[in-house]
Formats: sequence, structure tokens, C-alpha cells
Amino acid sequence: MRITRLLPVGLLLVMAGAFVYGQEVPLPELPAVPPPFSRPIDPNTYLIRPGDVLQVTFLQSQIPPDTLVVDPEGRVVDNTVGVIDLSDRTLAQARGILVETLRQLYNVPDIVVGITEPRLITISVQGKVVAPGTYNAYTSQRVSEVIELAGGILPDGSRRWISLTGGPEPLAVDLDRAAYLAELVRDPYVYAGQTILVPNKARARVQVAGEVTGPREVELVPGDDLDLLLSLAGGLRIRADTTALRVIRKSGEAFDGEIKGGDIILVPARRLSVEEMPVSVFGAVRSPGLYDYDGGMTVGELIRMAGGHLPEANVDNITVFRKPIVDEKGRITDIRYPISDLAGNGDEFKSIKLQPDDSVFVPVTIGFVSVTGAVYNPGLLPYIKGRDVMFYVNSAGGFLPVANRAEVAVFNPISRITAMSATGVVVGDGSVLTVDIREELK
Repeated sequence: MRITRLLPVGLLLVMAGAFVYGQEVPLPELPAVPPPFSRPIDPNTYLIRPGDVLQVTFLQSQIPPDTLVVDPEGRVVDNTVGVIDLSDRTLAQARGILVETLRQLYNVPDIVVGITEPRLITISVQGKVVAPGTYNAYTSQRVSEVIELAGGILPDGSRRWISLTGGPEPLAVDLDRAAYLAELVRDPYVYAGQTILVPNKARARVQVAGEVTGPREVELVPGDDLDLLLSLAGGLRIRADTTALRVIRKSGEAFDGEIKGGDIILVPARRLSVEEMPVSVFGAVRSPGLYDYDGGMTVGELIRMAGGHLPEANVDNITVFRKPIVDEKGRITDIRYPISDLAGNGDEFKSIKLQPDDSVFVPVTIGFVSVTGAVYNPGLLPYIKGRDVMFYVNSAGGFLPVANRAEVAVFNPISRITAMSATGVVVGDGSVLTVDIREELK
């Protein structure tokens, strides 16, 4: 199973803010007002309004189509069907009511009820949006969609203290809870004549950091608790250690159980056992990243889990990096070191078994070998698989009289290791060969 790492939402906000702070924000090209039928309406969300015209079609019947008009009180008044109250009904609900009534009046099995002229309503969007103003929308659209028509919320605008006024009573809009907790009631539908107000970001904010999916700054709203704030940062990652979770208060006071503005919620990572440590693959594969370690898995199996290598991959230079074993005194000399150097043996290398926390790098094909130092014509030479050091030295014009002919320094650009090699050693793609001057002539 692949383990996905997401870019922290807070970092995205900081990046966005860097482009607008202290500068005039240019107004983007706003979407044109959508005319009727520019996009399908959703019958489950479109609310029936006074003036809507409903068309009734009797399929496989000689009965002609009929039209029903919704009056100012939200009713359909018709000599045949009588009086039907459709106020506060969606198109889907109105369709169900009308079809049931019409089937009792007409012995027709298939009846279709549709709306002929979906109406656009006027909504005012004010406050911290890119382009405040008046916009046209459908009653099947939510607050967040209308805000997008106004160019979206500015970096210093609130997502949790938005108000929707102009209805029977003001509604509080919380786009964070709607997005992170799927509480769509917090992102309500709009009605004609309403106003959306996006205020400044709340002064009371907390930072959620550490092992959460999207570390970010979250505005505080009365009633917020620790679990809710963690959810608004995307929830806990698999490595989160909830037993060591801390709330850090800038004043230095101890956490008293109540989250306050300025607090930092820090979720540390728990120490994984060796068996739990994932392996990683990066470079020229289709899906680089972290993957769960499965005992006995090979390099080839990991590459297949990552979707296989790309056409430009150099499979002969695949390299595994491994953390060194800590000695009895806890000393480590390297952070991670390469354990493979099998140029020309890509297929054989794929069968090597991995250990937890290994990293596999699949390089791209460079196509050249560099020869420098005491040769007649130093420079870049085309790479040919299976050729040795002597081949490339001869291709560069051969050794100068002062050259050390016994061994040549071969630098591997992947492992970053330089090895003194005999002239019969096979050279890998991208290697740098340096021919040194004999020691006695230096």
C-alpha cells in the first residue's frame, strides 16, 4: 500500500500570501454570468421558485404536453390537477409529487416533469474576496461556489466566520467544516437577494503541526475542541503519537484543557518498530513515494508497486540506499549509504531483497561518460553499455605520457562515491573518469 504525503495546507497559504502581501492584487478574469442551460441543474438541489414553469410530458401517449406555472405563493393552481403546494421543494421532490398526482388522473405509466426556464438569482458577495460585487447564480448553488465567482477568498479572509444574510435569519457559514468534515449544512444553498459577507480572518487562531495530514493555521470558533481542530488539519497520520500530543501556549502557561488563540497543537511522531518502517522509491518511476514494507520484498517488486520504471530510466544503475547499523556505543558515521554498484546488471539487481527503511533510486539515462585529466582529448563521450575504463580512455585519445595507467578514479554520480579502479572495470552511464598524473611526477 502506498503512503501518500501531502503538502501542508498552511504552507500553501503562506505561498499564496507571498504574492499578494503589500502589493495591489490584480483582478482576475471572472467567469461570465452563466445563461440558462449553460450547465445542467441538479434536481436534488434546485429549489422551486415563484415564476418557474414546469413542463409535463406524457410518454407513449396521445395526451399533449402541459405546462404548470408556480404562483407567488409557491403553489401550482390548475383546473385539472388542483392546488399543489411546492414551496420549499426541490425539483426532484416536486417531480415526485406531480407524477404521483398525474398518474391517478391519467392512466399513463411514463410521465416526465421538467423545468423549462431555470431562473438565475442575484447574490451580493462582499468583504475579503478578490472581486466584491453582485453575481448571478442558481438556487442550486452553495455559498462556496458563489464565492468562487467572486474570485475566491483573499489570504487574510476568513473561512469560518462567513455570514449569509437576507433570509429569514442570518446563517453562519463554516467552509472548513464543510470541506474537512463533509458537513454540507455549513455551506448552505443561496436564495435570491441574499448577501455573502467574508470578514477578516479571526484574530483567535491556532497552529496544528506535526503528524497531521495538512499542518495549518486554523481559526477558532466557540465550541472547538482538540479533536475537531485535528480534523480540520486533515486528521492524524499513521505515525501520530496521540499519547505524546502537546498544546504549547506562548505565554508559557500550562494547558488547562481549553484551546485558546495562539496555542500550538503539536502531534509528535511515534517511534516505529523496524518492521513498520516503510521503504521508498524515487526517480524515474511512475509513482514515486513511500510504500509499506513487506518482508522479503525485492527491488523489482517495489518498482512494480510504484507503477514500473519510465522509458527513460537507466535500470542498470538502480541504487539502494540503506541506513547504517548503529554500533554498541550508538555511533553512526553516515546518514545513509549506497549498498549497490552493479553497472550492467539491472535484471539481476532487481532480485535483491530489501530491508525496512531502504530507499531505491531509479536514475534517468544520461547517455554520456565524462573523461578528464591526463588524456589527449578530455570531454564527454557517448555511453555504451558494458564498456570498461580502457575503452573510454582510448576514446579520449589515450593516456598522456605522465598519466597513471594503473588505476583511474571513477566517480558514480548516483552514489556520490569515487573509486580507484583498474582499466578493466565496467563503467556505468553518467560516470566521470579522472586520469591522474603519476605520483612521482607531481
